[in-house]
Amino acid sequence: MPKDWKDITDDEVLNSEESQTAIIARYKRIMDKKTIDALMKVRMGLFDVKESMHIVTNKLEARLIEAEKIQKEAATSQNKLQWVTIALTVVIALATVGYTWITWKSVQAQRDANKIQREAREAEVKTKVQVPSNTTVERDAPKAARPSP
Repeated sequence: MPKDWKDITDDEVLNSEESQTAIIARYKRIMDKKTIDALMKVRMGLFDVKESMHIVTNKLEARLIEAEKIQKEAATSQNKLQWVTIALTVVIALATVGYTWITWKSVQAQRDANKIQREAREAEVKTKVQVPSNTTVERDAPKAARPSP
């Protein structure tokens, strides 16, 4: 049996048929040492995982902060857009009211003009004097009674 415990393989320990308590105790200590070494490697691996998790968490936190900033900027832009939309809607509504009022006044003016034209036409028809067919009557009538051309 080799003297250094590192030179003893797992197969030698597991396949050993020796019954001396000193050798069995030594094999037990070797197996305990290998178990402790393996657990230390696991511990170091877990420590590395823990550090990786911290790094990832920090990166995620930084990205979340960045995303919050972008969201705030988007909210501000959206708020401005909403106010512009409201202002444009009010302008369009006022323009529609103005257009409707102007159109209504235009229709009223057109109706008044049509009424005046009808009244003028009716007055013209009523005041139209028939020209006598007899020219002698016209010649003999006084000038003041003649219709003016």
